[in-house]
Amino acid sequence: TKNGYEQFASFVTTRRKYKKGEFTIDLDTADFGHKIGEIELIVEKESEQGAAVEKIIKFATSLRLPIIWTRGKLLEYIYRNRRGLYDDLVRKGVLQPQGRK
Repeated sequence: TKNGYEQFASFVTTRRKYKKGEFTIDLDTADFGHKIGEIELIVEKESEQGAAVEKIIKFATSLRLPIIWTRGKLLEYIYRNRRGLYDDLVRKGVLQPQGRK
């Protein structure tokens, strides 16, 4: 341990980044088998977030991409490799079931 901390996760992610019009597309592959794609749209004001989400959904739908909820890389790693820790975090209310919080 270093300063009282102990490592509980270690993985390497490879990212491919693309640009299509105003959208940024990130495709990540983690070395433990998890793959995730994200479509991003930068907004200048918080009030523009709702419209940006709608644009992203329309863009993804036009490409016939599925729009699904998924755990991020770290939560997926914990879910797959440290299930007891994941379940404890859910039980303690830190995470909602399936990591939604």
